[in-house]
Formats: sequence, structure tokens, C-alpha cells
Amino acid sequence: PIAMQNNPNDFATLMLFGIFIALICTKFTKNRNGKIIHYVLGSNYLVLILLTTSRANLIGLLMAIAFLIIMSSKKKILFLIVIPIIILLFPEFIPNLSSLFIFDFLGTGSDGMRLGLIKNGFRFLIDSFGIGVGAGQIEYWMSHKAIYYTGGITNMHNWWIEILTS
Repeated sequence: PIAMQNNPNDFATLMLFGIFIALICTKFTKNRNGKIIHYVLGSNYLVLILLTTSRANLIGLLMAIAFLIIMSSKKKILFLIVIPIIILLFPEFIPNLSSLFIFDFLGTGSDGMRLGLIKNGFRFLIDSFGIGVGAGQIEYWMSHKAIYYTGGITNMHNWWIEILTS
């Protein structure tokens, strides 16, 4: 399925949107069979997100579930239904939940490289007196003027910082 997107994170983001589209379709579908189909599709998207292990999308999914429970008028019922379902259907998910929130910003892994890219982006913004480096110039600056560790990656990997730096 990742062939639809460039990497597992993009695919998981697409599946996250799919969950919300399935919820919206369920809300507006009148017949019972249509609702069942939308629930099955939403469940399929959920499983695919879990299989990608995309940390950002899993955190986003948890935040969305928490938001929906908080905004619901049936908070207690939803809380008593959702938590046992997660525990029963995904027993391996609970021990791995804590690993979602472990970041290694000081190392040379993905987190450290992304932090280096962001810090370099801010540094380039300072060096260009707040104007930015110009459209399409970030990769050049990153390959020739980077101060912080990026592991040879020149693409910012952060859309907001890229816009700010450009």
C-alpha cells in the first residue's frame, strides 16, 4: 500500500484522513448496511495506521480520539467502550504506547537529524536577516552552510520551518 505514497508516514496520514472521512460518512448515512461498511473501512484504516508505526499519526490519532470523547455528550459511555476495545483488540499497543513518546534529540537518529534541520533553518533565517534564503535555496544552504548535524539530508522535513526559512 505504501506505493500509493512516498513513505509510511505519508501513507499513514492518508489513512488518518480516511478514518475521519469514514466517521463523517457514518454520520450522514441513513441505512444500516452503509453504516456498517463505513465502520469496517474506518477500522481498516486504523489497523493500517497501527501497522505503519508512524509516530506522528499515532499521536494524532490518540489526540483525535481524546478530543472526540471530550466533545461527546456521552463521555462516560464512550470512555467505557473505547478503552476496553483498544485493550482487547490491540494488546501489543499498550506496552508500545510509551515508546511513542521517547525522543532522542541528542543522538544521530531521525529525531536528532530533524532537530538539526530545524535549528539550521532558524540559523539560515538569522543569517538572512529574517528575509529568508529564497524559494528553492534551502537545499543549497543546507548542503553548504549547515552548522548542526543533519546526516547529509538537505530537505527540511518540516513544512512550517521550510516556509519560514524560504
